[in-house]
Amino acid sequence: MKIQKMSHSNFFTRIQIFYFRNKLSSQCCQIRLFLVIFKHSVLENLMFYCRLHGGLEPLVELIKDSENSSNKKLLAAVTGALWKVASDAENVERLIDLGIVPTLIRLLLDNSDALDDLQFNPLKIAVLTNVVGALAETAKTSQSNR
Repeated sequence: MKIQKMSHSNFFTRIQIFYFRNKLSSQCCQIRLFLVIFKHSVLENLMFYCRLHGGLEPLVELIKDSENSSNKKLLAAVTGALWKVASDAENVERLIDLGIVPTLIRLLLDNSDALDDLQFNPLKIAVLTNVVGALAETAKTSQSNR
């Protein structure tokens, strides 16, 4: 059986369809989707297609939703994907328009207790790591545009 090589555009169209079909289903599907973005961010043009196919808005919506604040596994996946897509200047511009910086700062403050030795929580630390990475990329990219 021959496996067809999928174009980046087709790849993101399938991801977009997958996301919207499964939006109301388990968060496990959402976590897997955002982990795909995180792990495959080295693909050429991935950042462009993520923005082109509306992939930034669901990321921001999910971390802005207060109902998701206790789901550290989902937050770690979403913030990891945000970190990777924030390495593209046009994505940063769009993310800033969507109000990502105050949201990331809130997440940083909400999860800062993970740094306390008595409250060690690997998922909270993953969220913190990814939030700091996303903030650093956002600052670096937006600063280089000025």
